Parts: sequence; structure tokens; C-alpha cells
Amino acid sequence: MRVFAILAVTAAACLPACGADALPHDEAKARQLREDAIANHMAKTYEVYKSSGNRSPKWDLLVQAAHKHNSERMFGPELLQIENTALFLESVTEAIKAGCDDPLIIYYRVKFSNEEFTPEVRKALEQNARDLEKSQYSDLDKARAWHSAAVARLTPGPDETKREEADWRRGLECHKAVVTKLTALARSKDRHDREGAREIACQQLSLGATFGYRQQFYNNIRNVLSTFSSADILRNLIEGSFYIDYAWEARGNGFADEVTEEGAKLYKERLVKAREHFAAAWRADDQCAEAAVGMIRVCVGLGLPAEEMETWFARARKANPTLYEAFEAKFNYLKPQWHGSNEELLAYARQLAKHPDWGRQVPILMMAAHELIARQSGDSVAYFTRNPQVWKDIQPVLEEMRKRFPKSIMGATLYLHYARLCNKNRVQAAEYATPVKDKLKMNGFMDQQEIDAALQWAGIKN
Repeated sequence: MRVFAILAVTAAACLPACGADALPHDEAKARQLREDAIANHMAKTYEVYKSSGNRSPKWDLLVQAAHKHNSERMFGPELLQIENTALFLESVTEAIKAGCDDPLIIYYRVKFSNEEFTPEVRKALEQNARDLEKSQYSDLDKARAWHSAAVARLTPGPDETKREEADWRRGLECHKAVVTKLTALARSKDRHDREGAREIACQQLSLGATFGYRQQFYNNIRNVLSTFSSADILRNLIEGSFYIDYAWEARGNGFADEVTEEGAKLYKERLVKAREHFAAAWRADDQCAEAAVGMIRVCVGLGLPAEEMETWFARARKANPTLYEAFEAKFNYLKPQWHGSNEELLAYARQLAKHPDWGRQVPILMMAAHELIARQSGDSVAYFTRNPQVWKDIQPVLEEMRKRFPKSIMGATLYLHYARLCNKNRVQAAEYATPVKDKLKMNGFMDQQEIDAALQWAGIKN
């Protein structure tokens, strides 16, 4: 997946360099939240395996390594995600080769080792979900497995233009199994369960929207969660997210003058409903960062005052300083096509460039700001090479990234890309990228043609 769209643009006038202090950041709380997330995940996976799994000295250490790397893949620095994913899958593969038949390890192998939904993969994923149901693993992992099975059953595979009727039925059965697991997760007092349940529910709603089941999937989830009050926070978060996506479906992605009168009316009505649900979630739990982020997204859509957006931004950061979505939501609010300007967006991006949380790549939004502004011009080469302020903004971020993550494939890719765009630091770019030159395509940021051109620019033999 591309991090930022690279589009052709014009020469831009020099942009002012605004002084910006770093945003306040509770590093101790951020560190504790990351550590808690990893510990919670290990408790639900490896500790369950130790107490109830089919253990053997032949593969115990490999299973431990698989869960450790998976935890780091999910909750560790995103700039090391490619590396942690590779180590995770290597441990899974070796454990299975050694004879491990643990249902969660088998599920990992099937889910992450197949890019196409063949009949064999669909059958395997559904069987994985059924096998996990019989295990002592968490409802969260069982819900994820049923979601994977539903995706596989409903998504056309290679050389398919539509799904067989039997697969539709089985896909809907898998969806119902997800809903059952969401019911159990909603009763949990573990905030990690609630966060995981919200994520899975939103994925289910997206799946339903893709294949014509948006309202049915929404009703199924809402009706179940409405049956007991302890699920009110989760239900309101899910409903708020549903109405935001539903609002954008009515509006479309065109410019304001391309939106129909009916589309604009529905857009506003649905965003007002989203606002009500996120506000209700926040009233029930004023440490619910996801509710605060939802309110920032509502501020974007309804054009609410910047003061209100800033209030919710501060609340989200205070509740969870590691939540990247909060920084991204404010970034969207400040885009010139919404409620900000190039100057405001860059001032914010310069604050983020000094932000200490590299786990979620917050400082890299500096590059995203310049990409966005470049799109408003007409000559990308001129924008990045003739405007000294662009490199002055970007270079400190790239150097800090190289210092913190000297072996990161994603880091090397970003450095090489932006150094080439600005025609700067050719030697440093080559030093960073050469050790991983054969792996640059793994992150999907550049296609092969772009990679070849960048390697040639840096003097790296491919």
C-alpha cells in the first residue's frame, strides 16, 4: 500500500517556515500502553498455549517466538513491521514443519501465507475458525478467525467474477459467528477486548458494504449489542463509525460542487447521528480515545469550529497518546480543501516532525503535508528540488528515522524516495538502502519502475 500518492505537480512558491513547538506528549503513559498491549496479547496467545496447548520441546520455542514477533508486529514500531512480520511467519512455518498442530498457529499460517481465496483456502479458513472455537484461546482471536473466514467466503477468488450461492450462505454464517463473538467481547471488562471488538465490527461493516449487506450487517451487530447495557460504549463507537462511512457513501468523494442536494442532506443527517453516538460513548467513558477521534472526524465533515476540533484532539491524546488516528484526523481537518490552509497544515506538520512517538510514524506526516501541497501545484520536480524549505522540513525527519531504525526496510525506502525527489543526500540514501535493496518492494510504497530509478539515482547496483 502506498504511504502517500505521488502525483505530478507545478513549481510552488516558497512556503514560509513557521516556528512550531512540539506537542505535549506523555511518554511514560505511551510506553505503558504499548507494553500493556504486548503483554495482553502474549497472555491471550502464548500463555494460553502454555496452559492448554499441544506442547512439545520440538516446537515450543518456535511457538513462543511466533507470538512474540506477532505482538511486536501488531503493537511495535510500524517502521519495523515488515521485519517483524517476516520473523513471525518464519517462526510459524518452522513450528508447523516441526509438527505443531496448534489451531492458532495453523490459522496464522493459512491467513498470512495466502493472497488469493481459492476454494482450498476458503475451506481451510473456515475450518480454522471451527477448530479455534473448541480451544481455550480468546474470543478476540476467535472473532478474528471468523471474520477471516467471512472475507474469504464472500470475496471472489482468482478467475472468479462472482461467488457461488453456497459461498454466500457460508459467508453469512461466518458473519453471524463474528456477531456471537462480539457479544462475548462486549461483556468483557478488558479494554483491549473492546478495542479489538470495535475494529472487527468496523471491518465487518466494511465487508457488508462491499458486497451489498451494509444495513443487514449493521442491524445484526446493533441488535445484539443493544440487548445489554454493558455494551453501550462499544455499540455507540460502532454506530458512530457506521454513520460516518454511511455519510460519505451519500456524499461521494467528489468536490463540493459535485455533491447532489439529496447527497448533501443525507451526509449532514448521518454525521449528526455519528456525533450523537460518539458523544454518548465519551459521556460513558471520558478516557475513550476512539470516541474523541470519532468526534474529530465529525468536526471535519460538519465543518465545526477549530476550537471544538482542538478540544477533542487534546482529549484523544490525553486518553491515548499512541493513537495515530488522532493525529491523522486533525491533519485532515487542516487540509486546505476542508477547514485549514497550506500554512496551517505545515505549521502542524512541523510540530509533528518534533514529536517523539515514532512507534506510529507520527513525524512522517511532515512528508504527507508536502505531498499534499505539491498536488496543488503542477510540477513535482520543481516543487521538491527548487524549494529549499521542503528539504529543510524533511531532512531532520529522515535523519532521525535513519538514526532510530538503521535497518528498517520502510525507513530506507522513505529516505531513498524523498532524497531522490529533492536531489539531496545521495550518499546517505545509498548507505541506508543498499543493505535492503532487494526488499524495497515489500512495503508497496514504490513500484518496481520507481525503485529501479531511485537505485540508479543513488548509484546502487540492482
